[in-house]
Amino acid sequence: MRDIYLFTACLVIIAGLSVGGYQYHTQVTEKLIIDYNSKFNTLTNQLNNFNDQFSESIVLQQEQIDKSNKQIDFLDKKLDIKSQQLTQDLESTTSYLQSNLNVIEQTSKQQIAELSGQIKNVELKSISNMADLKDQLGDLNIDASFADIIQQVLPAVVAINANGGIGSGAVYKSDGYIVTNKHVVQGETSVTVKTFDQKQYTGQVIGESSTKDIAIIKITANNLPFLLFANSADAKIGEKVIALGSPGGLDFTVTEGIISALNRI
Repeated sequence: MRDIYLFTACLVIIAGLSVGGYQYHTQVTEKLIIDYNSKFNTLTNQLNNFNDQFSESIVLQQEQIDKSNKQIDFLDKKLDIKSQQLTQDLESTTSYLQSNLNVIEQTSKQQIAELSGQIKNVELKSISNMADLKDQLGDLNIDASFADIIQQVLPAVVAINANGGIGSGAVYKSDGYIVTNKHVVQGETSVTVKTFDQKQYTGQVIGESSTKDIAIIKITANNLPFLLFANSADAKIGEKVIALGSPGGLDFTVTEGIISALNRI
């Protein structure tokens, strides 16, 4: 009987232990589940936050890419416009320069033609003057040596247009200094000078002497034929002389004469 009680007591104890163990195991399991769920929720929240941040980053990067693409498109359009403007400017400048070159070329051709005509006229005039001079020399019946001197001297003789008339002068310095009579340029400060080769210059009266009836004119020219002054003390009455000039508008006339007196100036 005692053994039965002991056995029964053991069963009761075992049953109590089993119930207590089950309850303990259940509590531990529930705690583990709660911890697991908490960690799982935490990880889920972290993952969701990461996804949100990643999505925001993707959106921001896409916006930045879109903005960059818009800027690139804007710059491309601006570059195209600038390129078109430069092309138009280049074409316009090229057309303008070509037009100017054509005008210059045409003007140059006209000027060359005019100069050629003027040179031809001068050549013809010079030939005519030389022919007239030869005729005059022939009429004077002077020897060949005198004719050579006249042909050397005549290119230094000039015609002076002043006071409504034409007088004579001679170049005595190659850089444009001319001597003439004061009465030829009386009251004038500027005169027109024509050289033997038919070129015309504006001359300035820079000096004059009433007692000697001499005036000096200056023209802007270089390398002109010029005369050298002789010693008047060597002149003798009765010597043959030749006068060259343009009296009364008769351009570059040659006249023969003699020295009739000395010391008249």
